[in-house]
Amino acid sequence: MFERFRQHQAAKAASHAHDEWAAELEDARAALEYARAVESPHASASLLLRHNEALVGTVGNVSLIEERSVGGHYSAGSHGVSIPIGAVGGRTIRYHVGQTRGHYVAGTPTPTAIDHGDLHVTDQRIVFVGSTTTKECHYEAVVSIQHSTEGTLTVALSNRVKNVVIHVGPKAVSFVDLWVNIGLARWQGQGEAFVADLIQNVHRLEASEPPSN
Repeated sequence: MFERFRQHQAAKAASHAHDEWAAELEDARAALEYARAVESPHASASLLLRHNEALVGTVGNVSLIEERSVGGHYSAGSHGVSIPIGAVGGRTIRYHVGQTRGHYVAGTPTPTAIDHGDLHVTDQRIVFVGSTTTKECHYEAVVSIQHSTEGTLTVALSNRVKNVVIHVGPKAVSFVDLWVNIGLARWQGQGEAFVADLIQNVHRLEASEPPSN
């Protein structure tokens, strides 16, 4: 009985490994096809491309995120204490001690969606086009680009104090990551080398098929 159980578990593990390999190969082929397709001219209805600029990819319904104070409140002032210090012409003169004016106390900074729109990735820049706001991130000013598994793209720029943060969603973040890598490679003049690396990766996966059972 134990031997049959062991064989069943081994077959199950082999099948799982083969499924993972097949999914990885499918993703690698899709990435290669997408990188090659950038060479074909295509445009976007919401972004005017510049001379010699190629659109890599566009995703809609994204959010521009900025930190905004939440839970602020107004703190009332104090009247303090009134002390009589003398009289002039029969009228008492008083001195007020500890009187303060009211003031606003800001709340805790919280990441907040301030606009919604489209995110465009080209081989020159990353552009957010919203209903009220436009953010351009030119590659020459980019210091770092980070992607989170929750679906947030964070771009640090040398010419801005605050990072540009865009939430694209967990399903789209892997596509955006690929688009940014393609765009950066083309901007650096390494577009053909990037495609060659993708081809090599596909060949490597094709040659490493694990047994399915």
